Amino acid sequence: MLGKASLASANVYADTQNVESAKFGLTALRCAISAAQPTRTFVRQPAGAGNSPYLMTHDPIVALGLFATGAFAAGLFSYVHDMKRQQYLLFWAGAWGFVALHDLSPALERWMAVAPWQAAINQWLLAAAAFVAGLFVNPPYGFAPEDNLAYAHVIRMHQAGIAQLKKLYPDATVLTAWPMSDELTRPELGYVKKPWDVFAIDDFTAGEIARAAAEPEKYSAALVFSTKYDPPPLLPSLSGEALDEHYFGLHHDLPPDLIAQHLGGTMVWERRDDGMWIALIRFNRQVEARLEKPAFSF
Repeated sequence: MLGKASLASANVYADTQNVESAKFGLTALRCAISAAQPTRTFVRQPAGAGNSPYLMTHDPIVALGLFATGAFAAGLFSYVHDMKRQQYLLFWAGAWGFVALHDLSPALERWMAVAPWQAAINQWLLAAAAFVAGLFVNPPYGFAPEDNLAYAHVIRMHQAGIAQLKKLYPDATVLTAWPMSDELTRPELGYVKKPWDVFAIDDFTAGEIARAAAEPEKYSAALVFSTKYDPPPLLPSLSGEALDEHYFGLHHDLPPDLIAQHLGGTMVWERRDDGMWIALIRFNRQVEARLEKPAFSF
């Protein structure tokens, strides 16, 4: 069970992101539904024999093309899922399958009568599928987990990591990054009862880990985690990583075993969940003691 305070903290962290994500999601959904609509053409029919002078009909060739595209995308994601065995690929295959079914009835409309209520339900089902997929399906590219319900996995993992930290190293000064740095220093978020001493870095990229390795005296344990959902890309980025880093904060965290190696520590606990991870690292350092003469002697 998630603690009420932890859920409240998740809302605090994700509130701003969710507003922008909702705006973007609604805009993208509107564009997707508009793009999925088969084009309509005005075909002049001869008058008489029960025909009106102008008859607006669906173009079955365009609808068949959209159906074939959706079916191909669904098959592609299914094939990749069989190779990689990652659950989000299966959901994407199902989403594209719904898109293909959405275009099936317009493609067959010339040969089958479609009632107006069927067309309306068809559009609502497509919109509902896109909305549910946006909540539960992680995209095939790096993104912040607070952008959808994947943040529930983050909360559970952080709770488990803090529980291990309390159990094994209750007096440690902890190397970590946001949001864990706030979770350990702000008891009102519900993760801890009293503030911990924290040495905070921006993330767990190679540069930040190198900076932490240069100051080993400032921490005695490390609680590291994936700050981004970062699956292997299926397709190359059209914008390039430089633009993604500048505008969207894209970065690649080092894996936990490599972080422990760079920092000279030992990984004592690790958990993975839905493509994300968290780990606890301990350090066995020798403390150099020196006896200094006092400045003044009596």
